Amino acid sequence: MARNNEIKNIFLSASIPLQERDPGYIETADIIAIRDAVIALTTVVLPCHKLIWGGHPSITPLIYNVMEKLNLNIQEHITLYQSRFFEKYFPEDNNKFKNIVLTDIIDDDREKSLLEMRNRMRRIVAATEENKEEILKLYKIQLGREFCPWDDSYPGMKEIEFDLGRESLFVMIDGQEINADAGSKEDRIIAAISIDDDPQVERLDCWSHKLAPGAELSRLAVHPDFQNQKIARQMLVFGMEELARRGYKSVHFLVNKLNVKALRSYAVFGFDTVGECSLFGQPFLCYEKSL
Repeated sequence: MARNNEIKNIFLSASIPLQERDPGYIETADIIAIRDAVIALTTVVLPCHKLIWGGHPSITPLIYNVMEKLNLNIQEHITLYQSRFFEKYFPEDNNKFKNIVLTDIIDDDREKSLLEMRNRMRRIVAATEENKEEILKLYKIQLGREFCPWDDSYPGMKEIEFDLGRESLFVMIDGQEINADAGSKEDRIIAAISIDDDPQVERLDCWSHKLAPGAELSRLAVHPDFQNQKIARQMLVFGMEELARRGYKSVHFLVNKLNVKALRSYAVFGFDTVGECSLFGQPFLCYEKSL
């Protein structure tokens, strides 16, 4: 456990099978061990850090009980996520927490609704020095994928340090389960995006002077295990919001003109196709949009 003043986000993945919901697991589950593990973890985490969990009705009362016993004003150390799909199972203890995030029902489907909740639990943050190696691994795992213009030398640690030095590298964090019965989750980087400053791109004459100043979003990467979950779109939305916060009037970026999947994904944003270019040995469309 960290001894500095930084409040870390700790993800809890746990449930105690219920007879009416999980009859297939009730006979094999070690209920006492699960309960004790949740209580122990919560007792250690809550005073110093932030606990985030999807509110299983068997777990939420345990967490509230620990909070009460600690007798600390630590509501800000708790974020409870609940899918409205399970509203009839919500425990009364839900009402005792201030920070509850309710996520939507998707197509009246359990799995789709759970995926929506998991997507909401993910967060996009500024990358730090300690993230460098994991980001590099994320870049390298993209090599060889169709339409990927990257190679063994690019992007590398040079680009990561360049982006970090300008506070222009952002990552999406997901909780990775490390205990299947009752355990915490450790942070895992599943996507990254950068605000770039590439002279070759900025010199292209297709960018509108009326939308200056503009900036490029680049080095967008999503881990293969998390493809087809609209994460690339989420990263682009965050990147555009960040550019607007920094005072830019427009965003621009390059998309391989043969990458049908990417073109279809980005179409929802209404980007203007303002030109074409050939860089890094690949043909690109030049996209631009006012902010």
